Amino acid sequence: GGFTGTSRSNMDEKLLGCIMSLCTKLYIYDARPYLNALANRFNGGGFENKKHYTSETNALDVEIFFCSIENIHSARNSLNKLYQLCLSSKIMDNQKFWSSLENTGWYQFIHLLLKYSNEVSKTLQHNYSVLIHCSDGWDRSAQLISLSQVLIDPYFRTIEGLAVLIEKDWLSFGHQFVLRNGFYFKQQNEEQRSPIFLQWLDCLHQLLYQFPNAFEYNDELLLFLARNYTSNLYGTFMFNSEQERVQKE
Repeated sequence: GGFTGTSRSNMDEKLLGCIMSLCTKLYIYDARPYLNALANRFNGGGFENKKHYTSETNALDVEIFFCSIENIHSARNSLNKLYQLCLSSKIMDNQKFWSSLENTGWYQFIHLLLKYSNEVSKTLQHNYSVLIHCSDGWDRSAQLISLSQVLIDPYFRTIEGLAVLIEKDWLSFGHQFVLRNGFYFKQQNEEQRSPIFLQWLDCLHQLLYQFPNAFEYNDELLLFLARNYTSNLYGTFMFNSEQERVQKE
């Protein structure tokens, strides 16, 4: 990382080196567009340099893929456009509805999330190791990681498995529900709102539509989750971390 691309993390390299010693190849899926990842170098970030993650015997131990999924701000703008389109009083007379729907960009997000989750699941089924990350690891990463597990493991297509998946990869791993939801607490930053969790539920809906017999649950459960994500009736999706939920009881 960094402006010159020479900033390194020895601990990261050692960790991935241990992983690579147990497999024949490591695939890194960076959720960001390549240009965004490149621009992050100006802030001291960036992305992995393949030559720092190779073994003595194989110079091609690592492959990096950029998934081109836009950031939280683009996701928020996309939902706002979709919302306005669906609430239009002239929606039934809109002869350009389908092109307008495409122009919201919402289904581009859904397409890319499903596409790369499928790629991740195929990679794992070939017994390769996978690292998934984005800028911070709690938005696009959570989407891709949890979707991939739904595709791979039938347990996560059960009601119990879905609950475990949400608790594990969204609640415990620190998706910032307060910042992304934005429906409560006066100090809410509008620029941090984004429908990341709702996008993930939409992806599950698309899978349910295609493979209804592969799931123990249906859209009613997804709608239940969406309603309570916004209502906070049970408090499950309140606060930004497990630590905060424990402290606030």
